[in-house]
Amino acid sequence: MQGGVIKTTAMPERHTAENIVARLHDITKEFRIQRRIVACVHDSASNMMAAGRLCEWEDVSCFAYTLQLCVNAGFDQSGLKMTIAAASNLVHFFHRSTVASAVLKVIQKQFDAPNHALVQSCCTRWNSIYFMFECLAEQRWPVCAVLSNQDVMKKGDGRLLEIKDRDWQNVHAMVPILKPFQIATEAMSLKQNVSISSVYPIVHRLISNHLVTSESEAAPVSNFKEIVLWELHRGFKMNSDMPGNPLMIATALDPHNHLSFMAPALRNEVYGNVEDLIQTVTAVNSEDTKCNSPEKCQRNHPPASALSFLLGEQYGVGLLSQHGTI
Repeated sequence: MQGGVIKTTAMPERHTAENIVARLHDITKEFRIQRRIVACVHDSASNMMAAGRLCEWEDVSCFAYTLQLCVNAGFDQSGLKMTIAAASNLVHFFHRSTVASAVLKVIQKQFDAPNHALVQSCCTRWNSIYFMFECLAEQRWPVCAVLSNQDVMKKGDGRLLEIKDRDWQNVHAMVPILKPFQIATEAMSLKQNVSISSVYPIVHRLISNHLVTSESEAAPVSNFKEIVLWELHRGFKMNSDMPGNPLMIATALDPHNHLSFMAPALRNEVYGNVEDLIQTVTAVNSEDTKCNSPEKCQRNHPPASALSFLLGEQYGVGLLSQHGTI
């Protein structure tokens, strides 16, 4: 995938929304693209969101950041805080104790377990709780063996650090639930893939395939799914305004994706919006003869394994061929 930068400039003044808007307007006027702006893509910072509203541009926030906000809301409100705290406390002990870490390596060989160090969660690192849970689930029995080793543990410390059975169950249950969110974050962060057109297909897949609750699940796990489900609908605006969203327009135009996850009426509305956009762009091009046509670049978008995992075997099978008007 290739992209272009029309201008990079220093901004010594305060980065307020008003100052950012002034800079953006100057740049669009300089390159005569005032009527060609489709959307404002930004990092979800409050000043950038305000600037987009002041410019009256469609708002497209950071996918990964929004996704993490949804997942973190699930952690905060589902009853998993005690599990996360117990896991983090245990990992912290092994990071602090060189003796325990050395014994863990020996026991890993005895259990024929992978020689992996335990991973600590960090509130500023995306998906870190997933990586912590994944590693603990993998190393559960070697870790428990170290905690029961009286030559390593002080009297009573092992019992204080030991994770309760219900928390271990939560750890094991959350790993397959969190994995798709980690894959989605990584896949959407790759520079070689077109990302904006994959947002809604991925979010829909997460909702329909990975957040379905079960009666056999523990309450915190079911609560997590329900909370994240609601947050995804709210954060990604999965509502009646979706057909006019720039992300949905991009999805309709990307031959690797399709709109089969939408109801037929909404799908037809999206394609109608695409036709309207094409007519608008055509009119602008015919009127603005002074603006040079942008150089076309070859598109290189092979289906990535991560996107295939998230979107299934139908990834890459477009529906645009069924709509002769597009």
